[in-house]
Amino acid sequence: MQFLWTRRAFKPGWSISRERVCRTVVGIVVALVLASPAAADWLITLEGRMIETQGPWTIEESLLTYTDLEGEEHTLDLDDVDLEASEETTALKAGKPFVPSSEREAPVERDKKAEKKRKKKAKVILYMTTLCRDCKRVKELLDELDVNFVEKDINANRNNGREYRRKAGHGGGLPVIDIDGTMVFSNNPRVIRQRIEEFKDREREAATESSD
Repeated sequence: MQFLWTRRAFKPGWSISRERVCRTVVGIVVALVLASPAAADWLITLEGRMIETQGPWTIEESLLTYTDLEGEEHTLDLDDVDLEASEETTALKAGKPFVPSSEREAPVERDKKAEKKRKKKAKVILYMTTLCRDCKRVKELLDELDVNFVEKDINANRNNGREYRRKAGHGGGLPVIDIDGTMVFSNNPRVIRQRIEEFKDREREAATESSD
């Protein structure tokens, strides 16, 4: 009877001790998780520069946005970044096997990426908004001239708005066309036709020189 009484008397104390131990273990695990550094991604530019980012980057149209280790947000032109090398470096730094994005994607995703690449290579950019009637007419004219171009709605995407203001200034108006670095601030069909034909002539000359 004495032994049974001792067990019963000890059991509550043992339960409290076990609860304290569990709380202590959980506290240590949480502290270790919080103390461990957040996973970082790496960007590799075409110039060979390595940029460590705070978490993953995002891509919108032709701009890549990332946050540096100080918490500041930056943007890079997508043409200046080697995405595959960036993905490979990020995977290797994390100790994970690298699988090229082309092998991971479903056919639909590959088609979407191919379309994005086509647009990225477009040297003619039409800055517009959906409510701009002149923009619609200029778009129809560019379609008629059979030129590879990309539309950038400056109201639908803040990066498009920034890019537009950087190139055109605050008083540029709409529509504005960037033809391989030459800004056209006109919706006059004759002016646009002339600028596009001049651009096509330069492209043909460049293609001829590269084939020689």
